[in-house]
Amino acid sequence: MERFKSTIQGLALVITIPISVSFGGSNAVKISFAYFTILAWVSENATIPVQKSFLQALSFFRYSQFFFNFISFFSPLTSMTEEQIKEALSNNYIGTLASVEGFKLTKATDTGGVDYSVSRDLVVTNAFGEKRYIQAGNYIDIQLKSTTTKRIIESVDTIQFDLEAKSYNDLIMRRDHGAAPLILVVFILPQATHDWVEVDEMNLMLRHRAYWYRPAQEERETSNRSSIRITISKQNRFLRDTWPKLYEQFFK
Repeated sequence: MERFKSTIQGLALVITIPISVSFGGSNAVKISFAYFTILAWVSENATIPVQKSFLQALSFFRYSQFFFNFISFFSPLTSMTEEQIKEALSNNYIGTLASVEGFKLTKATDTGGVDYSVSRDLVVTNAFGEKRYIQAGNYIDIQLKSTTTKRIIESVDTIQFDLEAKSYNDLIMRRDHGAAPLILVVFILPQATHDWVEVDEMNLMLRHRAYWYRPAQEERETSNRSSIRITISKQNRFLRDTWPKLYEQFFK
């Protein structure tokens, strides 16, 4: 029987390793989990008669729970993709700059080319001398894109970025027909992921930078199917005072 168990163990390893390498990622974890669960169950129950199926089922369940918990702890089943990480960092960057200047960042529910809306409250005094905060009614919609330095073309005064044609046309249509301004914010991270965030005793640093863009009045919709290369002035650097300046520019 020990020889039988050893044979099963060897077959499980031989089958599991190449399949894991071929599939990679979470699929490899799931496949490994299945084979090692079967291995553990067979090894324990090789001498148990078939009629004891209920006890065998309990044993299989016990091993399944153990290996699932063990592999889930070490495996990246819930890890984020690089694109998701870039999106999360850009969201937090924009949100931090809005919050520190007293603006509200709201996630768009009916997108239409919009990721977020930025608004602010007005402070008014009622008849009792109490300060009240009311919604101003003006807002700026944001289309947010995150990328790396490898995917932009940079000169002394400008950066160039390949924007999806649909997203570009959304900007044009909102400029001409929208009730509120829609701007594009391009968030640029370093190429190396380990340079994206740095933390020390005194600072939390998020690199790299962001720029905002709104098509000039003479620009028109594109007939491109895929993308269009846009040029953004470096004067449109997105800094702490950008939200107050944009509100002054759009809602004088």
